[in-house]
Amino acid sequence: TTVICSDKTGTLTQNEMTVKKLFVNYKVIDVDGVGYKPVGDFSIDGKVIDASKDEDIRFLVSGASLNSDAKLKDEDGDGELDIVGDPTEGALVTVAEKAGFASNKLNADFPRVKEIPFDSDRKMMTTFHENYLPGKIIAFTKGAPDVILDRCSHIYLDGKVVELDSEKRYTLSEQNSNFAKQALRVLAVAFKQYDSIPESSDPEVIE
Repeated sequence: TTVICSDKTGTLTQNEMTVKKLFVNYKVIDVDGVGYKPVGDFSIDGKVIDASKDEDIRFLVSGASLNSDAKLKDEDGDGELDIVGDPTEGALVTVAEKAGFASNKLNADFPRVKEIPFDSDRKMMTTFHENYLPGKIIAFTKGAPDVILDRCSHIYLDGKVVELDSEKRYTLSEQNSNFAKQALRVLAVAFKQYDSIPESSDPEVIE
């Protein structure tokens, strides 16, 4: 190899990724901080918001964290948190902690009872959890936005599930493109409710 061109400097040199923006309720939310230190503000148009009190942000970031296998640990004993696991999932766990939702508590309160691991063909991963919704099993799926969007029939807006019509799909696709043009890696998170743990493990059925 004579030339390697890359714009993902932090990922290559430090093996770190950081969530910089969220898209919730058709609002872009900026997230401060770098790396895996769970410190940083959430803001909309420059105005800092309390993410811990926003139900829709909680749903997004806690679902993404529960759907991740990475752990934040002080591996070196120097007081600095490091990620154990995939850097992308580490970024998701970190943004949830910034919002006030620690991964160890999330996993204790809403234990994982089943999963369909990520693979490069599906471009998705699904995990099932107890107690998140009263009397229900909830499945969280994260993955490539275009793939997940094709499989969704509804969208969660302002605490309500509404039909995902063509206009909403277009808006989401445009936002995905806008983020990508900013050199951001974009992930989508979706969910589905069950009365009990589904017997099937076929992704075509579950997702």
